[in-house]
Amino acid sequence: MGSGAFLVGVCRYLGDRLVEAWQRTGSMPAIPPDEDPQLFARRLVAQQCVYGVDRNPYAVQLAKLSLWLVTLAREHPFTFLDHALRHGDSLVGLTRRQIQTFTWKVGGGETMQLWSPNIDGWLDEADRARERLEGMAASDDTREKQRLLTEADSVLHTVRRIGDTAIAAFFGAEKDRARRGLLGTYEERVGRAVLGSEAGLLDELAESLRERGIVPFHWEVEFPEVFRRSRPGFDAMVGNPPFLGGSRIVGSQPPLYPEYLGVAFPQSRGKSDLVAYFFRRAFDLLRDGGCLGIIATNTICEGDTRSTGLRWILNHEGRIFSATRRYAWPGVAAVVVSVLHIARGVSTLQATLDGRPVPVITAYLYTFGTNDDPARLTENASLALSGVNPNGKGFLLSSEQRAILLKADARATEVIRPFLGSVEMNESADAKPSRWIIALGDCDEGHLARYPAIYERLKSTVKIQRASSKEARLRDRWWTFSRPANELSAALIGMSKVLVSGRVATHHTFAFQDTDVVFSDAVTVFVLESFRDFAILQCRLHEYWSHFQGSSFKDDPRYIPEDCFETFPRPHGDNADVLIDAGERYYSYRATLMIARNEGLTDTYNRFHDPAETSADIEQLRTLHAAMDRAVLDDYGWTDLAPVAEFIPEFDEDDIEPGTRARRKFRLRWPDDMRDEVLARLLELNRQRGR
Repeated sequence: MGSGAFLVGVCRYLGDRLVEAWQRTGSMPAIPPDEDPQLFARRLVAQQCVYGVDRNPYAVQLAKLSLWLVTLAREHPFTFLDHALRHGDSLVGLTRRQIQTFTWKVGGGETMQLWSPNIDGWLDEADRARERLEGMAASDDTREKQRLLTEADSVLHTVRRIGDTAIAAFFGAEKDRARRGLLGTYEERVGRAVLGSEAGLLDELAESLRERGIVPFHWEVEFPEVFRRSRPGFDAMVGNPPFLGGSRIVGSQPPLYPEYLGVAFPQSRGKSDLVAYFFRRAFDLLRDGGCLGIIATNTICEGDTRSTGLRWILNHEGRIFSATRRYAWPGVAAVVVSVLHIARGVSTLQATLDGRPVPVITAYLYTFGTNDDPARLTENASLALSGVNPNGKGFLLSSEQRAILLKADARATEVIRPFLGSVEMNESADAKPSRWIIALGDCDEGHLARYPAIYERLKSTVKIQRASSKEARLRDRWWTFSRPANELSAALIGMSKVLVSGRVATHHTFAFQDTDVVFSDAVTVFVLESFRDFAILQCRLHEYWSHFQGSSFKDDPRYIPEDCFETFPRPHGDNADVLIDAGERYYSYRATLMIARNEGLTDTYNRFHDPAETSADIEQLRTLHAAMDRAVLDDYGWTDLAPVAEFIPEFDEDDIEPGTRARRKFRLRWPDDMRDEVLARLLELNRQRGR
């Protein structure tokens, strides 16, 4: 809840609706003389309707202050909120069933045999105290309210500590077997504590968790009146939870926190943004028919974040009834967010996407298609392969080092081959190898000895480097590659050229390479050799699909063949000649341009996407790119689409760090609506072919 801004908004909104209801039904209550109906209604709402949780204890106090200010009446006590605004981690906690069975497994397990906790009885007793608290008027004695809350909290203290202890077992070990052992040990300690012989043990374990930065929050225990009514759960959940990319969760959260999220939220993906877990938690806490409204990162519908959050929710009786895909956040923060509203269970609400009525909204925030991950297509299997991982700098040679080895032993040419990595392909004007590699294959040391100069080089470099390796095969066979890419070698037999792309690169680029090259595992090699294949891979449709399905490394897209290519439904149209011609004209012109300018692919596409670049050669490349895209669209049969690329900023100028000279980045691409339409069609095509 942070400092309570959303709760203040809720309090004002519900207060106004309550006043309208009083006026409509003629049931206006007696209003204190120093208050008006709106202020009185807000005080009632704040006391009886609003709940909030935050991991930061100072935020909890600020939220209380915020609600006090919005309900302030000089002659009346501060609206009592201690029972509803609580401190804890919203994502780390157990259900009543999990506490009863002393497990973090979703759904709970078998009831514990060593002791029989009277959890239902404790919750009943706490319910009675909180019911009396809920029934008190806003003007009633605050000290009596505090006494009732203390009474309820005292009853629930042991229940909380039992849950904390089970969670302590999870965070107490890294392996599942060790955790189960701890769970058994702690179960015995819980039994002794419940029986009164060692009452302080549970507090000790809970405190150990807090020292690690983990403050569990057991929702069903903290708010029993919400979860023990006839329709358990909240009527509505609102919030602006933190956005934190999956790779950043590891370094910014307590140890083992990502592992806990993976267990607490089944079918989640490790690279998901943290916000997806808040969507899951909010949805789990809703009653049947309840709704949530949450602000999310605009990647909520992409990759692992979509799979962890929206996909799971929509496959478990959730329904998105309103979504704004791209909302520019007002104020200083120059970010674009998504705003989503989801109902749990059957809903008759008209779905609206970006303000337009639509029949349905999928987990991709599209109006048709599936919620699930794209299928890997048989037609693309074994066509995109990885290169070698030498695992030894001594294998790699500059042209000068190669010349020295060949001078010492002319036979060395038999095992020295061109080597291509991502950097030289993208930076050199001809996109060709500039380094060499010693490639001996799967030979024995006797064969290596036939090349004395090479033998001495590898012995003095790679062998020494691998001496400390934990893998025996790397120590014993130090002259062989760590990953030899045998599948790729077999696939290249009989081929004269292949298409290659860097796995991590600023731009989406493909280039033909000869098959006598040894390819690094920093590139993806496509066992494809026609200009039709080039046009399909280099076009904007595949670029958008790759960004949509792939990941990123720092600020650059990361091409994952299993996700970006194997799932990509290539066109099956009958205009192969048109595609071949479009692809060949584009490729040939680009190659000529790069040589003439002495620029690599990265520099060429930097100019391609720069709106200030108006030189004739780049304008022609843009024209040829549009023609190639058109040919690919036609091959899909999507002649109804007429996209026109525009220079669209990748981030707002306000995103630039103060004091830096970073230029505003643009990309020449299709508008968002057109890109979304194409992606939705590709998803549907993938679904049809993946059956």
